[in-house]
Amino acid sequence: LSLTLKAAVDTGRAARAWLLENADTDKTAVGSVAYHFLMLFGVLCGGWVMAKSAGKAKALLDKGEGDAEFLNAKIITAQFYCEHLLPRVHSSFETIKAGSNSIMALNTEQF
Repeated sequence: LSLTLKAAVDTGRAARAWLLENADTDKTAVGSVAYHFLMLFGVLCGGWVMAKSAGKAKALLDKGEGDAEFLNAKIITAQFYCEHLLPRVHSSFETIKAGSNSIMALNTEQF
């Protein structure tokens, strides 16, 4: 889980850097990528919470404490999130890097 989460955090940092680098030269960049930027960080935060809960569940299991069935389910759920949902961070970043050109290509009359 930690390697998957680390890669997602690195992608989040790269997305932030992209936005900061492009916001000054492209005044439409922020509005154009805002949805995907927020989705990226929402999914990333979810991954952080899932990894944290899996770590706590594992610690309790290692000590022989808590409801083993529930704690194992937490670990499996975190693994699912990291395998099936956390990769959305990377696809959101690909969309962010596309920038605003195609979004802003139509003029008002074309709507």
